[in-house]
Amino acid sequence: MRVRSKLIVTTAIILLITFSSVYLFVNHREKNQPKIEVFPPEHLPDIILTSGSEIIRFVHDNQTNTYNMTGTYALPNIIGIEGIGDNFIVNHDEGLVLLDQNLSMINEIQMKRPLDIGVSGEFIYACSNNSLYGISSDLQITDSIHLNTSEWAGGKDAHDILIHKGSAYLLDNVIEPIYVFKVNISDPYDLSMDLGFEISWVNQHLRYQWIDPDSGQWFILQHSCSQAGTYQYIRCYSCEDGSLLWVQETFYEFWIYDRPEEGFYINGVTESSSGWMLTSSNDDHHLRSYENGHTHVIIKKELDLRYDLPEHVFPHSGIEQRGNLLFISIYDQLVVVDVEKDPVIVLSQTIKEPIVDVCVIE
Repeated sequence: MRVRSKLIVTTAIILLITFSSVYLFVNHREKNQPKIEVFPPEHLPDIILTSGSEIIRFVHDNQTNTYNMTGTYALPNIIGIEGIGDNFIVNHDEGLVLLDQNLSMINEIQMKRPLDIGVSGEFIYACSNNSLYGISSDLQITDSIHLNTSEWAGGKDAHDILIHKGSAYLLDNVIEPIYVFKVNISDPYDLSMDLGFEISWVNQHLRYQWIDPDSGQWFILQHSCSQAGTYQYIRCYSCEDGSLLWVQETFYEFWIYDRPEEGFYINGVTESSSGWMLTSSNDDHHLRSYENGHTHVIIKKELDLRYDLPEHVFPHSGIEQRGNLLFISIYDQLVVVDVEKDPVIVLSQTIKEPIVDVCVIE
């Protein structure tokens, strides 16, 4: 979140901002854009939304091109949801719950606030209590590994997990010191640490991550807020050894100089060598296609999602891809975009509550 204050800062902080290996995304905004036309699809898959303390199943109505609620399930403080086979695993304040497609509970396990979960085959991986846990589909713990390094033995809680080719990539959820980890999960019954290293910056938070499977590059989205202003960077690392390859600036706003914001925030990314970003700037939300240029990310097409936020709301937003369809959530708005050719909106619908997460029923 942005905290606005005007204070004098040291030259050292200003020099950090001019780091020579940084590139800036500039957002060229067009004024008075027309309302976006919606192109109704023949059919959309059923979806499950999480919202606060409720899980909701929606079925698409072809005639009205809307999603209609068909069932709910209540849980305290829902954090996220993932599909596993024909079922769904939900992480919430008190642990994990396994649900079927009709939102009937199959099983549950109590854990200390699992901040994120990932699924690989028939196994679930959960970040909780300074550890990564491997869990079978019947919710039995197979193994766990403490998230620490030789420099930081106390353990770290990860808030973001990305699973790729037998490895779990984890982002720390504190400000300082902040660490990232790569854990070998090729054997769910014998987890082992491959990498663990610190990322140093000013008042930072690691927001998202994605991987380019073609180049073997690991991208981490870093947000930083200081007395001078707020900034966002893409940090690119090698998946193999964790070495830093390059840094690219995507957004900055200098409050001390009354310098207007430039670039845009990245609020969600699809994982591939070329994919889609959900971005925002000045309360405008865009879908942008991107391509990995190997020394920086290249932005190509863009689509204005034309969503105006309620006043004083900082939205939770996300993006989920299934085939040529993108399911985008921005606060209480669900937008479905077909990206088979040029991106077109096929559904835009307001949901009764702010959306936490979206899961598509295959």
